Amino acid sequence: MAKYHVSDDGNARVCRADDGKCPLGENSPHGEFTNQNDANRWAEESIAQQYSPLKVTTKAFADTPLKTYTFSWDGYEDEAGDEYEITADSYTSALYIAARRIMADYSEDGVYRREGWRRAIDDPDHEAWGYLTEFLEDRNEDVEDEAVEATADDLDDSDVSDLKWATRLLKPAEEEKAPEEPKSSKKLYRFDDGMGAEIEIVASNLEEALELGAKEYIGQEIDNNPNAEDDGWSLDTNSQGFQMLMADWRYNFNEDDAEDIDDDDEDDD
Repeated sequence: MAKYHVSDDGNARVCRADDGKCPLGENSPHGEFTNQNDANRWAEESIAQQYSPLKVTTKAFADTPLKTYTFSWDGYEDEAGDEYEITADSYTSALYIAARRIMADYSEDGVYRREGWRRAIDDPDHEAWGYLTEFLEDRNEDVEDEAVEATADDLDDSDVSDLKWATRLLKPAEEEKAPEEPKSSKKLYRFDDGMGAEIEIVASNLEEALELGAKEYIGQEIDNNPNAEDDGWSLDTNSQGFQMLMADWRYNFNEDDAEDIDDDDEDDD
């Protein structure tokens, strides 16, 4: 069994100091456990007893959609046969929680100890995480599809602790992968008004530009010509004059002539 203490961050860590020489002091809780999961539960109970306001609670996940995922673990060499039921807010969280629990349960076994699982538990950058999560996904292809709905009432303190750990672990990766805000996709379109001038329109696509341009052109005609409506001009997009103007511009417009603009150009407009 390994000796653990409750570290400053509230987690159970292996204490390698000689008795009475722990840097956290003699008053820091210590205990001996065969795996990390038992040590985690003990650490949570110790914190709850000393600082009741810090006791982990399922209330934090009362409004979070949860599912229970069941992972089968038969070991790298088919020497095991365990199932891990993980209640989590996403498949990815469940996958890493399952990997963490397996590491804790098997870190003292020969092949896994040689692969560094004991160290990997507290080191998310350790290569063992990649090997184990990939192995679990290969052996549990239907886990995500077969997950069942769950609620916060299905969580125990260990589940809550693992969920909070997974949230801290995965959040930086999600932020790092967050896509950049797309640059403006709008373009500048110019249409000949038939009298030597141009109607300039900023729009996302040709059809939007045609409609906006037609409204601007016909609006000017109506404002400047008292007989414009009698001549068939109308701001009704379904009217014949409106549709004919759009069709004429569409026929004579080359899409390649549209000019890319950036956000600064839009702001200036």
